[in-house]
Amino acid sequence: MLALALGLALQTVTPTDFTKGSHLFGSCQSAVRMMDNPSAQQTKTEMPGSTYCLGYVGGYIDGLNRLKDAVCVRDATLNTIVRVYVAYMQKNPKLMDEGKALGLLLALTDAYACPK
Repeated sequence: MLALALGLALQTVTPTDFTKGSHLFGSCQSAVRMMDNPSAQQTKTEMPGSTYCLGYVGGYIDGLNRLKDAVCVRDATLNTIVRVYVAYMQKNPKLMDEGKALGLLLALTDAYACPK
């Protein structure tokens, strides 16, 4: 009986797909909330998502900087880039179901296109 109850409970839980844009978006929303109010009590609950976002976006930018003229973000701060990404995803919610790298790349190329 306990196994049946546990099985039914597990079926109602939707697992997080860490590969999707929605996961990165949610994590980056946590980062923005922490940037806006770093001393708030919510910091403990926001910290894991914020850390994930900043690490992923920072690593992504490091990789892009190795590609000549992919995007021109060298003078932008990581905090600004995260805000640009969150704003772009809010305007393009269909990207939530795509891979997280796609939404980030599109946001960066939209905001930081290199001059021709």
